[in-house]
Amino acid sequence: MELFPVIAICNSTDSLTVTMSPSETLHKQDEEEKERHELAGGWAVTYVNKTDASAPLVFCPDPPPGLERIQAYEQTTYDVWIEWQAGDAPAPFLGNQKKTTGVKAKGHLLYWPLNWGNYVGASVVRIVHNDVKLRLPVEVRSRKMGYLDDYRIMLDDISERLAALVFDYGSPTAVYTQRAALDEHVDYLDYLFLHYLMDEKRLPLHFRLVAANPHRTTEREIVWTDLTLARSLTPRSLQTVYAHAEHLARPQRVIAPALQSQLHGYVPRRLLDDRVVTTFDTAPNRFVKHFLGQLILKLRELEVRFGASVRGQHLAADCRRWRRSVENLGRAHFLEEVGKMHGYPAGSQVLLKREGYRQLNDYYRRFLLTGKVVWEGFEELLKTPNKDLATLYEYWCFFQLLDAVAAALDAQIDPRQFIVEEGGIFSVTINQGGKSRGQVGQATVYYNRYFPHREGESYSVTLHPDYTVELPDGRRFVFDAKYKYHDLGQFMSDMSADEEREEEERLVYKKGDLYKMHTYRDALGAQAVFVLYPGNEFRAFRRDSFELSRPAELTPDFAGVGAIDLRVGEVGKLVATMARLLVED
Repeated sequence: MELFPVIAICNSTDSLTVTMSPSETLHKQDEEEKERHELAGGWAVTYVNKTDASAPLVFCPDPPPGLERIQAYEQTTYDVWIEWQAGDAPAPFLGNQKKTTGVKAKGHLLYWPLNWGNYVGASVVRIVHNDVKLRLPVEVRSRKMGYLDDYRIMLDDISERLAALVFDYGSPTAVYTQRAALDEHVDYLDYLFLHYLMDEKRLPLHFRLVAANPHRTTEREIVWTDLTLARSLTPRSLQTVYAHAEHLARPQRVIAPALQSQLHGYVPRRLLDDRVVTTFDTAPNRFVKHFLGQLILKLRELEVRFGASVRGQHLAADCRRWRRSVENLGRAHFLEEVGKMHGYPAGSQVLLKREGYRQLNDYYRRFLLTGKVVWEGFEELLKTPNKDLATLYEYWCFFQLLDAVAAALDAQIDPRQFIVEEGGIFSVTINQGGKSRGQVGQATVYYNRYFPHREGESYSVTLHPDYTVELPDGRRFVFDAKYKYHDLGQFMSDMSADEEREEEERLVYKKGDLYKMHTYRDALGAQAVFVLYPGNEFRAFRRDSFELSRPAELTPDFAGVGAIDLRVGEVGKLVATMARLLVED
C-alpha cells in the first residue's frame, strides 16, 4: 500500500472554500515534487510524489478494501480553514457530531483545529453551510504498527470462539435449520460472523476446493434417440415402437428384414434408449448453491440496514464488497445445472467428510446459529466505525487467559458458564459489567470483577481489574490488558529517583498503570499482578526487588508485579506464566 504525504486537501464551491492540511509543515524541497489528484465530491488533494507512511496526512491511490484514500493519524492536529461568502458561519462536523472546541471565526474566515483524539477507524469530515454539504471520508490510523492486522485477527478469533461456545453449549449433533427473527443484535453478530467468513482462507478458499472437484453422480435416463445412435435395444424399446407410430417410416430399401416384416415394411426412426449421464445436480451441490444464495440475501439486508445510518456506513461498505465476492462465487460453471435445495442434507457423507464441502457445511451451521445469539457487550464494538482496539484486545485477552489457565490445570472450559439459553436464544454473558466468571478446574476466573470497598473486598476504593484468577488455597492473581503499550519502557523504567522527579510530569501517564498494579496487589491482597500488553518482552519484579526476565524463573509462591507480552499469534509466555504460577512443583 503506497502512502504519499499530503500537502493540502481543498474543496471550492460558489460560496465556500475549505482547506485541510497537517499542522506540521512539509520541507520546502518536498513542495517541488507535488502532484494533484481529484477525489470524489469535489475534493482535490495535493501531495508529494514520494512515499512516506509516517507522514501525518497521507494519500493512498489504491487503498485495500475497507480503507479510505485519505488517511490521518490519531492524536494529531490538522488545520482546517473555511472561507465563505455570506451568511452565518459554516458548521464543522465529525460524523454526526458538531464541533465547537477550538473553533474560531473572524470575518468570513473560520479556523478549526481538527483532532481525532484516541479515535481509530473510518470517519467523515463534514462541512455544512446553508444548502452546501461537503463530505470527506477519512481513515484514522493508529500509530501502532500492524494495528489493522491485529484488529482483523482478533475479530476473527473471537467470532470463531463465539460459535464454538454456543455449539459446545448444546448437543454437538444438533442441526439448526432456520434463523431467528431479524433484529439489531443479529445484524451486528451477523457482521462479525461474515467478517470471519469472508477471510480469504475461509469461504473463498474452501469454495475453490469444491469448484475444483465438485461432487457429481451418474444416473440413467431414458431419451428418444435416432435409430442410428441407439446404444441398446430393450423390450421396453420394442413396446414403444408399437405405441408411437409417428416415429415409423418406410425406407426405400430393406435394412432390417426381420423387423420390417413385423411392421409391414416400416422401421422406427427413433427409439427409447437408456443412457448413463453425469450430473452436478446433487444434494451437496444444491446445499452449496443454497448457502451462497442465503449469504447474498443476508448481505443485501445488512447493506440496507447499515446504510440507513451514518454510523453504519463503514459496515454497509464491507457488506457490499463481500456480497459482490459471493455473487462471483455463485457464477461457477458447475452450479449452472444445480437445482433448488428442498431439504438440508445434514446426513450427507460428502458434507460431513469431503474437503471443501465439510468446511462449507460448518460455516452454514454457524450462519444459522448466529441468528440465535445475543452478546450485548461486544456488539457495542461493532456499532461504531471506531476500531476500539483497546476494548477488543481486552475481550481477546480474556479468552487467552481462560485457555492458559485450562492448559495449566489440564482442565476443560465449560461453555455453560458463559452462555444463558432461553427460548432458543443464546445470550453471551461475557461483558464489562462485572458479573462474568467461570470455573476452570480448581481456579475461578473473573472478567471485570468489582471489589467494592463497602463490602470489605478492597481496603480503599472500589476496584475492578480486567481479570482475576483465584485458587482454593486463597491465592489471587490479577491482570490488566493494555493494548496502548508496545514497549516495557512505556510503563517500566530504570531511572533514578532524581530522574523520575525530573520526568514525573512527562511519564505520569506512562507509569500510571505500573502504580495501579501495586495498588491492586496491596488493596486486593493479590499475590501477583501483571499487565498484558502486545510487546515483545517479559518482565517481573519480586517484592524483594529481584528482577525476572523469563516465565521459567517464576515459582508458585512468586509475589510481585510484572508485564507479560501477549500478541496475536504469540501467546506462549502467558501459557508458561500460568503453568508456573498455578501448578505446585
